[in-house]
Amino acid sequence: MAIFISLAIWQAHRAFVKQELLTSLTQHETSVTTLIPEVVTPEHQYQSIRIQGTFDNEHLFFLDNRWYGNLPGYEVLQVFKPAKGLPVLVNRGFLSHHGNRLIWPEVSLFTGQIILEGRLNHPAPGFQLSNLDDTPNGWPKLIQSVDFNAISKKLGYPVAPYVVMIAENSPYGYPSAWQPSRLSPARHWGYSVQCGLLAV
Repeated sequence: MAIFISLAIWQAHRAFVKQELLTSLTQHETSVTTLIPEVVTPEHQYQSIRIQGTFDNEHLFFLDNRWYGNLPGYEVLQVFKPAKGLPVLVNRGFLSHHGNRLIWPEVSLFTGQIILEGRLNHPAPGFQLSNLDDTPNGWPKLIQSVDFNAISKKLGYPVAPYVVMIAENSPYGYPSAWQPSRLSPARHWGYSVQCGLLAV
């Protein structure tokens, strides 16, 4: 009984958190920032952003162990240097390696000033970068997760503590399965009620 009561309370808490997230997303739909935040704050998570600058075509990261549909591959992270503020990592979406991990997938590169749109995302706490030196003799770098301090050290300059998740319709992006919220508050409430009934 105690276990099911605890689960019911936990799911109710998750429902409140998810509702706050959805409210924040709705607010961010109508407010767009043009500056990259230099510190992590709750109000910046999933903030819509529109920035102008240039891609750093020398520095690419492949985020490993990603899937899109039934295809294994990488998410392409590229450094973007805005006209104002710190450089920022841009998640351009998914590219498959088609089962051959010995050859990097070909990435389209863009030069000159461009305007980039997307949403800010700070990876969940506990994510650590492992083995930035999987490819010590050059670029791209294969990474398992995102650690901004380790990435900044490898680049030789600081980057903002956010990843810009590129807009779906962007001409600079690839397919992406990223969603800021995969589970609605209603489902959490449903789980909470189920656990409560099992406790009864």
